[in-house]
Amino acid sequence: MSIVKLITLGKLQIENLEFSRDKLLILLAYLALEGSKSRRFLANLFWSDSTNPMNSLAVALVKLRRINALEADSDLVWTNIECDVVEIKTALRSGQWQRGIDAYVGPFVRSIPTDDIGSEIDDWIRTERENIAHEVRQAHLVLAEKQASAGNFLEAARIAEQARQVLGAPPLEPEEFPRLYRLLLAGEHPAAEHLLREARGLGIRLSESVQSARGRLRQGLVGRSRELQNLLSLELGQWAWVQGGNGMGKTILMQKVLQQGDWLYLPARSGLPYATLEPMLDSLNDGSESLLQQLVNQQENLLLDDWDQMDTESQQVLLRLRNLRPGIKVIVTSTSEPPFMPDRILELESLTATELEGFPGAFEATGGVPSLVGAWLRDEPLETALGVRMLGLHEAAQQVHQGLALLESPDLSLVRQALGLDSVVMAQAISTLLSAGLIDLNGEVFGRETVLKYLAERPMLEARLSLALARLLKPQLALPLYRKAKALLEESDVPQLRAAH
Repeated sequence: MSIVKLITLGKLQIENLEFSRDKLLILLAYLALEGSKSRRFLANLFWSDSTNPMNSLAVALVKLRRINALEADSDLVWTNIECDVVEIKTALRSGQWQRGIDAYVGPFVRSIPTDDIGSEIDDWIRTERENIAHEVRQAHLVLAEKQASAGNFLEAARIAEQARQVLGAPPLEPEEFPRLYRLLLAGEHPAAEHLLREARGLGIRLSESVQSARGRLRQGLVGRSRELQNLLSLELGQWAWVQGGNGMGKTILMQKVLQQGDWLYLPARSGLPYATLEPMLDSLNDGSESLLQQLVNQQENLLLDDWDQMDTESQQVLLRLRNLRPGIKVIVTSTSEPPFMPDRILELESLTATELEGFPGAFEATGGVPSLVGAWLRDEPLETALGVRMLGLHEAAQQVHQGLALLESPDLSLVRQALGLDSVVMAQAISTLLSAGLIDLNGEVFGRETVLKYLAERPMLEARLSLALARLLKPQLALPLYRKAKALLEESDVPQLRAAH
């Protein structure tokens, strides 16, 4: 067993030992992080410009063996040396967030002359430097969100600002801006304004108030404890598919799983090949077979959020990974059916009265619609939350939802006729509303009172839908809708209106 420890963060040295050969220490770091390699591979990688690479490697191995830093046989070279960056990665990936943060004292291999190590190793160092710093940043954000969920917004903002300042970290990804901004804003940290200006310069839109930020951060996982425990009980090699419409709480559920440690969270990205998987891959230039091998060899469990928005290339590699059954746990969220047979399928539905019994009045006000429940818990106007929710639905689904809410008793056939929708469009609208948890199979609208208040704030929309429905109803049922449609009545409506009176 090795009696030495390699320090790579902030400086490069063997702990408590005078050994200043930087290139040999980088060789040790490479072996500690990448595992055993063949002699010829290492010789060509580290001494490609040498007249005799194998001899140069042999000389290096002799020097490192003298300090008990590595082992080798006739073909392979490896090391069992303790290494600070390996210890940090182990801590972070097992959920020991604070331990990993405390151990991070500076960037990985801060500065080494490139003419001494070659461009390939220099690229590897830069990539590794950014990867470990990015993991430390994510650990800060997890701890900050834990503080915020407990209402400790000042402490959460302080930790979030530390996340922004992690030395060696790459520029923020677009999806990281809202997460970091919300934490800084909730604690009214001055860095929130700096981040806002930076986001605007990149064309990233951030709009939130202090109160809404605090409400979002304090929102717990209401009514999903059964689903959370189901996911946490996955065994190695198993894949779970979490299915539900937009606003059903899939991402919040993933964040709660992430807080349990030993998970890597990858939100869907598109636009470029392998954009979703890029954060966990060493290189995107080696072809799909090499990328697949990188995934097979990695040790972290995966949280893949929003399959439907993922780039096609990442989807294809993940489908192949599924067939290979690597020894990790994988959870995928989606609004649609899985393209493979997962080990578990969780369908997120609207929350029940029983699940919300700890929050008196929540079910009556929201019908258990998760996005409305969240707004209710944050003391935000439900009509505003519903308006935001509607933006994610196509027009036909919005109209069907609102038409059903206007009826005292739901009638899908009547709504279809009033809106003039063909069977295909109507079926798609119903499917969308069901998956979003906004109606039940009979067309009953969850949170109907909120929908009616939403429509009351939009009198022309309310009048147009009410008139279309009233014209098809029996007179005694049509009167309330005719009253809502008063501004749009025509001469041809007068006989029916009189009959209704």
